[in-house]
Amino acid sequence: MVPLAVQLASVPVLAMGAGYEMFAIIGLTIATVVCAAIPLTTGATRGHVAMGIIGALFTVPAAAFLGCIGGLPVALFFTVIIKLLPKPNRPLLNQAEIEQEIRRIRGY
Repeated sequence: MVPLAVQLASVPVLAMGAGYEMFAIIGLTIATVVCAAIPLTTGATRGHVAMGIIGALFTVPAAAFLGCIGGLPVALFFTVIIKLLPKPNRPLLNQAEIEQEIRRIRGY
């Protein structure tokens, strides 16, 4: 025989069903996407795409397990690091490399 206090304490746990779990999954997914987008977009706009991807890869597990409480500090940490790095002032490819790629694509 289970005491009445244990039965009353377990009622809210049993009342949470699939709807609660679905909203939790949706909320964590939104938190993960938003938190991972912060260092990713910062890195892309500042010219440090690799650092943005690394920041997003570290942010995703933190946001997936802890939501925005864990994801936002990690995202802001990598955003500050990316902002402190100097902007690269050279293009990704120089003119000779661009012409070589065009020739390769056209089959010259």
